[in-house]
Amino acid sequence: MSDIEVIKEDGWRHFVLNRPQKRNALSMGLLMELRDNLEEADADDSVSSVLISANGPDFCAGYDLTDGRTEPGAEAESSTPGELDMTKVVSGLERPRNVLRSLWNFRKAVVVKVHGRCLAGGTELAMFCDMIIADENAQFAFPAVRDIGTPAVPMWQYYAGPQWAKRLLYTGDSISGADAAKIGLILKALPADQLDAEAVGLTRRLAKVDWQLLANNKRIQNASLELMGMHTLHKISAMADGMGITSPTARMLSATPRSEYIQALKSRREEVFGPGLVNVSGPDPFDETARLV
Repeated sequence: MSDIEVIKEDGWRHFVLNRPQKRNALSMGLLMELRDNLEEADADDSVSSVLISANGPDFCAGYDLTDGRTEPGAEAESSTPGELDMTKVVSGLERPRNVLRSLWNFRKAVVVKVHGRCLAGGTELAMFCDMIIADENAQFAFPAVRDIGTPAVPMWQYYAGPQWAKRLLYTGDSISGADAAKIGLILKALPADQLDAEAVGLTRRLAKVDWQLLANNKRIQNASLELMGMHTLHKISAMADGMGITSPTARMLSATPRSEYIQALKSRREEVFGPGLVNVSGPDPFDETARLV
């Protein structure tokens, strides 16, 4: 079964992430399939826009930690015992992001529809698209910052501003779709029963415009972020992410047997940080140990 379901519509394409049993975690296979489908759509003059959505209860749980080609630090396994080859670490962290960056370089408009959880690498995928429309109850977060790394291609500060980027990326706390729209992290949040009509309607509306005009407008908008140093930031961020896996907590977790690793991450995060969401308006529900409840 394909990891990407492709639906061809008049003037636009619909790509559906199709690994629901893995909560659409990003394996290299899925990423390369996405890249190939984007290349095909880019070469088709009848296509002006693309919609990306996902099957299953969640949009994307992040990078697939069971896939050695996307697993943090996997490139360091051949290093001398007790040492890390940082060149290999950074190269391993950049490899899936280089494939994912095909969304940024794709000349046509991309709308992404998010439901359920959009975590870690899932946020990187969404933020490389042009516009994000989400279920108001969706959740956006980068929980890896709590224990195993940092965002290697951060876009949060460009959309939400530096203070909200710091609030969310220092703690890994989640923000709802409704609140993400309030701070500009996403374009719009809607009730679940209105989400499909909005995302499809916008994608179809974009398809009314000649793709060449859309491509040039996209070039202008993307260039504005590139002139702010986006690509340089991403190079620095990949190196910082590589150094992040040398932190004490990351090293402790790396000693966990691979079969227990994901559950160990989930259990630790629940115990230390709690399950709650950040509140954009009003106080956060901290308990006496600073867990969000």
